Amino acid sequence: MTKIPFAALLAALCYSLLTAASSSARVVYDRSGNIDDLKRLPQSAAAYLPGSASQRLLSKDEQKRQTDECVARFFSPWTDEWPQEHVETFFSWDLSKENFWGGTLLPITPERMSGMLDQGDLKNFPSRSLRAIATANTDLRFLPTVEPLFADPDRAGEGWPFDYSQNSTMWSGTPLRVLHESRDGMWLFCVCSFAAGWVRAQDVAFVSDEFVGAYRALPLAAITVDEVPLRDAGGHTLILGRMGAYFPQKENTLLVPLRNERGEAVIAVAPVPPDASAPLPMELTAENVARMADRLMGTLYGWGGLNGWRDCSATMRDLLAPFGLWLPRNSSPQARKSGNFVELAGLSDEEKLNAIRTYGVPFASMIGMKGHIGLYLGYDESGEPLILHNSWGIGMKRDDDPDLSGRVLICKTAVTTLHPGSERDDVPQGGRVPGIITLTMFPGLAVPAKEQNPQKPLALSPASAKIEANAGAPAGKPDSRRTNPMEERKNAITMKGNPLTLVGPQLKVGDKAPDFCVVDKTMAPKSLKDYEGKIKVFSVAPSLDTPVCDLQATWFNEDAAELGDVYVLNFSMDLPFALSRYCAAKGFDKVDTLSDHRDASFGTAYGVLIKELRLLARAVFVVDRDDVIRYIEIVPEATNSVNFDKLLEVVKDLAK
Repeated sequence: MTKIPFAALLAALCYSLLTAASSSARVVYDRSGNIDDLKRLPQSAAAYLPGSASQRLLSKDEQKRQTDECVARFFSPWTDEWPQEHVETFFSWDLSKENFWGGTLLPITPERMSGMLDQGDLKNFPSRSLRAIATANTDLRFLPTVEPLFADPDRAGEGWPFDYSQNSTMWSGTPLRVLHESRDGMWLFCVCSFAAGWVRAQDVAFVSDEFVGAYRALPLAAITVDEVPLRDAGGHTLILGRMGAYFPQKENTLLVPLRNERGEAVIAVAPVPPDASAPLPMELTAENVARMADRLMGTLYGWGGLNGWRDCSATMRDLLAPFGLWLPRNSSPQARKSGNFVELAGLSDEEKLNAIRTYGVPFASMIGMKGHIGLYLGYDESGEPLILHNSWGIGMKRDDDPDLSGRVLICKTAVTTLHPGSERDDVPQGGRVPGIITLTMFPGLAVPAKEQNPQKPLALSPASAKIEANAGAPAGKPDSRRTNPMEERKNAITMKGNPLTLVGPQLKVGDKAPDFCVVDKTMAPKSLKDYEGKIKVFSVAPSLDTPVCDLQATWFNEDAAELGDVYVLNFSMDLPFALSRYCAAKGFDKVDTLSDHRDASFGTAYGVLIKELRLLARAVFVVDRDDVIRYIEIVPEATNSVNFDKLLEVVKDLAK
């Protein structure tokens, strides 16, 4: 391998330290989390699932081909074809900032920088080429030290947590190629399948031919729950399994690599934790992607994996790992080098949004942006795309305050529009759209033809306030976005004596029954028109997993025959999977059991959504054949039962 031009690298780095930057900007960090998207959009990927959520997104053969390639890449550092391009990328990055600050937030002097570089002994790089494995969840660093490299901490979006010495984190069990050792022996220069950098020597163990043979002979399992303890038979924790990590599986155990006192890898055995791992690959369906995404929902933001947290690209990489789909480490190559993509750079904002609406595949495509990436979930009724992404924050800017520079902090994995914070006057109205560069399919998935990709808007209204273009915006002004608040009725009901607020209109007998969009226990969408032409009884309950709700559901199922030729529909916020188990256990087959969990469409349309709990109030509605409401009972105290006798009387009168 070519020797690294150490003198040139040192000169380039030191030159960048000669000029100290100063900024007159007034830096503000808004830690309130005051972003409408986070309040009104359900923070659950499952809330956005399409009706075809259980269908395969890739054929079985294609997913196997992708998994075989993913596994080959995973083990590539142990082969003669180990990824040398990561070394070239590592040394091509010039850390081109005007100067650097350390962990004390004081400038790093040229002498200190020279000492850190010298610790790498780069004049003698590479000095070895040995196979190894990570025995801890650890970091790949640009310098052999934990000392951070911050740009000017007085600039917005710099300082903590943007440590420019942090290349990436990697999980225990990652195969490595060791190329060099620091002067003090405390750090090893390692290459894994997706990156290269300095790793603490205590987190690395060298592998023998026998170890490699045993490790590769077994099928891999993917960790599917983040930070799950992997324990030996005695209950001692060996490592925290992270979502995205792979371990060989032997019957009902995982093989976990450990480092012995000689620095060699040995295998420990951990019983497979329940529902925390899956044989590779997990079947690629929207339902499974949503399930994995929800296990990452709310996980904290960490630049380059700092503190074992994730940035946007690490989130996407670990999300796809259980499905045997390999992604590069950073957002730019993920956008353009991981799968088929639609090039969006250079298009107008509206052209970009139209392309996403036309070619995007919910739960199977990513929106690539400059320095950022996220999972596409679909679009709402106004045409606004929704994404799941891990974000540090949103830039702040005001025309009347040119010195303002800051961030509205998010700092976690969340669901937002492409215009997060646009209801604020200190956030640019264009949102993330100007930075969009690609719409990228998951590996192995083709860009769909327009006529073969019939997306439907997600029914987020009236469940959550619909985003609309501001028709009153002056000509030439960037399109602002506003929310339509829902009606709220405070102290409308109680639960165990505690007053609660109901969201939505207070309907009256004689009103036309509002439409709704819910899902049944098979995830199939259902609306009012699916039940047209018959009398309908809407039995509404907070959750079937409570005694009173169970009694209500049982009465309707057992006594539905007394109601005659009538549709009986049970509505709750219970998940479809829970409803399916409940109905199977109870033997329910005479009523339709429906879930309003996605967006509370029924709850807000019929005014029975409990604001404080995001549950439905206990209620009954009777709707005639012409979809006119003929009877309403909203139980004042939610733990009490509905008036079954009165209901039966009303329905029998309508049926005459």
